[in-house]
Amino acid sequence: MNRPRTACLMLTAVLVLGASTLCQGRVFTRWRAARHGTQALETLGGKSVYESRVVRNGHEGVLSVLTYDENVSTVVGRMVRLFPGSSWQAPRGTTVLGGLTEEETSLRWVAVQVDVPARTTVFQIEEPVTPSVPESPEAPSLPPSLPVYPNSRPLFAARLEADGAHLATALTTDSPAAVDTFYETSLVNQGWTRVFPSSDGPTRVGVYLRPKDLCLVSAEPANDPAYTRIAVLHKPQGVK
Repeated sequence: MNRPRTACLMLTAVLVLGASTLCQGRVFTRWRAARHGTQALETLGGKSVYESRVVRNGHEGVLSVLTYDENVSTVVGRMVRLFPGSSWQAPRGTTVLGGLTEEETSLRWVAVQVDVPARTTVFQIEEPVTPSVPESPEAPSLPPSLPVYPNSRPLFAARLEADGAHLATALTTDSPAAVDTFYETSLVNQGWTRVFPSSDGPTRVGVYLRPKDLCLVSAEPANDPAYTRIAVLHKPQGVK
């Protein structure tokens, strides 16, 4: 995959992994598959292509990315059998969300079919269950050099320790077009260059470059049509 496309896939996963509506099953199984989520997924034929420690809303965990040379329905069908008690939903035909919580471990998945012939990428966040520690979507935040959309409400924030990437999502009552215009104006004034022009559709995605930096901004209608969901990914020194 090329660099902008890889970053866009990562941004898609973060949008969904951070969504408050992500389905989540709870199960107490004799075989603790959730404690070894990545290894379990590899038994289904997945190839691990990325792994990093991640801090999500103040909670430490592990982000893993695996690829499969099969369509998303086949991969998810095997995951359902591998993780009994997990919950699933499919907001789009080629994107499927899943979740599972055991006594000590929580898993969240996004399975996305990205290529023809069919190839599926699975994003997984594995975290310990710490119910006594409240989540804080304001920490960690984006680097100070990146603007926060005015009067927006933070939803999700994460930092990937392996490569220093920062990710954040928020809600606003403004339109995706207004968000897109705000970030284009603000970032260009700070020396960023927009790589692709804005589209006219309901979802606006901006890819911005500076020497040794990449930033992606997405604005799309939220589940509640009164709101727009904003996602920002910042990656220093390009995308590996």
